Amino acid sequence: MPARTNEFQKLVSLITKSLTSAGDTVEDSAMVKVEGLEGEREIDILWTTSTGLVKVKVAVETKDEGRKLDLVKFDSISAKYNGAGGIPVHKIVVVTRAGFTPDVERKAKLQGVSLLTLDLAQEQDWSTLAPEHSFLRGMKKVNLEMQPHFHEIDTLPELPRDLATQIIKYGRYKCGTCTENNDHGTFLQHMYASTLHRSDSVGVTFRQDLQKGLIDHKGVIWVSLSWKEKDGARIIYQGVDYPIREVRARMHAAKAQSPIDCDTYLMKESDGDSRIVHHFSAEMGQMKMQIVVPDGLKSERVAFKIEKLNPKQKAKRRKQQKKAKKK
Repeated sequence: MPARTNEFQKLVSLITKSLTSAGDTVEDSAMVKVEGLEGEREIDILWTTSTGLVKVKVAVETKDEGRKLDLVKFDSISAKYNGAGGIPVHKIVVVTRAGFTPDVERKAKLQGVSLLTLDLAQEQDWSTLAPEHSFLRGMKKVNLEMQPHFHEIDTLPELPRDLATQIIKYGRYKCGTCTENNDHGTFLQHMYASTLHRSDSVGVTFRQDLQKGLIDHKGVIWVSLSWKEKDGARIIYQGVDYPIREVRARMHAAKAQSPIDCDTYLMKESDGDSRIVHHFSAEMGQMKMQIVVPDGLKSERVAFKIEKLNPKQKAKRRKQQKKAKKK
């Protein structure tokens, strides 16, 4: 243990190590590099834990004094981590032997700093101090990128509705000149080969227009396409020929950044247990994205939905936003 570590810090370090989760690391008198500064700065105890998606660093500062920690000393700890030149951590925990003044308790709550006396530190479930919930709520923007893909494909003559999806995905496409043993792959492959995957000048221009459209339409674009197939074109699926004279399709692509709204709910279950659930939503052009995270960053399952907003929904949303701003 480093020579700089005092007896009180040693005790808190042992408590931290005994009560944190398996796989966490606890480093005493940790020396860390701060961007923009030449030297390193010291953290009494650096606790590193995993939220499932990212590594989170928690600074534990210890003060062994005979009286309650006052606002002046608390501010000196807070300044060590906040603002330009501050040590980059996700969470601050302060442990003292004598406790804290009321002003410190109030300010710590405003800043999201956890305060523990030595007695509480020995009883605290330290895993609950990991800032996964505040980390989630701190997300401000979301990036959405969806490669160009076919959203709708219709043909003339129309395909049987109950089989249309399977025919398009798995049916083999033959043009009028294909021999008995040859085809152009599945009909869906033929669709991409006729548009996005074309290697000639038409294909290059089509892809360039898509990229320009993404910029012009704020990152979300819908493209309507139609063309006539040559005589004899057909799809063969499960031994049945489906003749194709014309194709009509809609292609969708997205590459945008949008502000994200986060709502937090406390859900209580019938057995008395409760959980914090995060709901994220963002709108990009005509698209709305929603994500529900039921158990913080450690969630094994999340719900994800992307839907297209119709003009009435967008108008309603604008009215709601205007009312919220007035309030």
